[in-house]
Amino acid sequence: MNPIQTVTASEKIRIRFVPKNDLTDDPVNRMRCYNVMAALRQIGCDADLLRPGDPCEVLVILSLDFQRWLPEAARIQERGGVVIFDLSDNEFRRRAEISVAKFKGMRRYAANPWQVLQRVYFFFRRRKLDRGLSQMIRTANAVTTSTLQIQADLKTGKGQVHYIPDIIDFDRLAADKDHQSTRTPVVVWLGMPNNTIFLTEVAQTLARLQRKMALRVHLITHESTYQFYRDLNRRLAFSYQLVPWNLETVGTELRQADIAVAPLPAGVSKSVNKIATYWMAGLPVVVSPCVDYRALVSHGEDGFLAPTEDDWARYIGDLAADAGLRQRLADKGRSKVLGSFSPGAVAQAWKACCEQVYREQGQVPIPVGREL
Repeated sequence: MNPIQTVTASEKIRIRFVPKNDLTDDPVNRMRCYNVMAALRQIGCDADLLRPGDPCEVLVILSLDFQRWLPEAARIQERGGVVIFDLSDNEFRRRAEISVAKFKGMRRYAANPWQVLQRVYFFFRRRKLDRGLSQMIRTANAVTTSTLQIQADLKTGKGQVHYIPDIIDFDRLAADKDHQSTRTPVVVWLGMPNNTIFLTEVAQTLARLQRKMALRVHLITHESTYQFYRDLNRRLAFSYQLVPWNLETVGTELRQADIAVAPLPAGVSKSVNKIATYWMAGLPVVVSPCVDYRALVSHGEDGFLAPTEDDWARYIGDLAADAGLRQRLADKGRSKVLGSFSPGAVAQAWKACCEQVYREQGQVPIPVGREL
């Protein structure tokens, strides 16, 4: 009979990641996978992507391909490891549910059966995703997230829910930003193409401000934005310049601006990585008062929380008119980022989380000579 060995959390545990998708420059993959692995290795951890048959003590899954990764999660657990499911977006608020309002909304497609079939297809596809999501959460030993809203929504579920901030690209963003009073102020928004719809929350406000003062608006996003919203120009009533997103130049593009905005509809909450990115680039922020943004932004000290259209107009107008105010808020915001979002700080949070989950739920004795 083989002697028994026990792997303990005090030893160097093998942490393996499954990225969200195959896109290396996907924001979630960068801030929750590739940057995290690099930072973990910097503090001496054994962290890498999962490869076929790769043994590990901790498996972190970002992918929503549950059909593929649920069996792998079970394999890791059967061999004494633990599984952490990292959930970046609040999928619970997108569940496929039948409602009277949705049913009535289908009537406008009555003359186009193809549109009806397409929406029925997406409904059942979403249902399948919902089932996989629930099963993964039940299977995982713990869930990690970068949003307080997800953590709150999962409080009544089984297992642990750990809040860990995203890692911000310090090297690409860190540079001095000198706010000047002699130039036309530029308002900037940075985000994914499918999130440009959130700008409709401030569209009328920005249009009104542009009629009153010289104010430019830059949207830094992927070139495919118009494929998502072909009527984007109609939805956004203000004048703007679309700046193609590029990982190597995004820091420079942000520093061309003076004020950064992050609008969200009521009831929607997102990770604060956008705010941290703005601050790291030296920009003051005006944001919607969602759960996560409220927890980070100290109103009037390092940014402004704008619950109403009048608030948006007032705060953007105040920042546009006062370079000193822009500089003061931006500097205080950046100091907050340096403390909480540095690669070292976030890596230590991931290391502590992985070791805690493994210590509490792993450590299954394994025979010598048999890999996890």
